[in-house]
Amino acid sequence: MRVPKEIQEAIKVAGESFQIARENEKIVRDLLDSKGYYENDTVEDLYIDCIENGGNSPNTFIKFLKSY
Repeated sequence: MRVPKEIQEAIKVAGESFQIARENEKIVRDLLDSKGYYENDTVEDLYIDCIENGGNSPNTFIKFLKSY
């Protein structure tokens, strides 16, 4: 199959972006775990909704954590 140049570039960028996202996700999850926040389903559910499921609402999650 011929893979157009722009598709090749998109695949490379997606792979690199995914790796960076996973590294940052681990930092956040480690903090939440160390504070015991994962014992509360609301925190985990909101994190998943705002960040992991593609909600792209990091400010909502940050605001929630600041008020928690």
